Amino acid sequence: MQSLGDPENNIPRLGLYENKIIQKAINISFYKNKRDEGVLYPEYFQPFPMAGVALILTVVEACIDEWSSGDRNDIPFNEPTFRPVYQNHLNQL
Repeated sequence: MQSLGDPENNIPRLGLYENKIIQKAINISFYKNKRDEGVLYPEYFQPFPMAGVALILTVVEACIDEWSSGDRNDIPFNEPTFRPVYQNHLNQL
């Protein structure tokens, strides 16, 4: 496992955003079949936009939050709640 670093002492984190679930989520969301956006509009997805990666990471985080108690609790996925999460991921990318 790679080190998470020490943000208080400006030691960078390694391995962030390298989990395979990120690529799987991108593939399912944008490249699942020939009618998906990534296939129909490749000019917008090559390279894949960081905003799209940040959105996928925000969705993953929202799903984790829904199960954080051990039971699923519905958390509305809306802009007021998740914009700061999205913006944080986008800034870190």
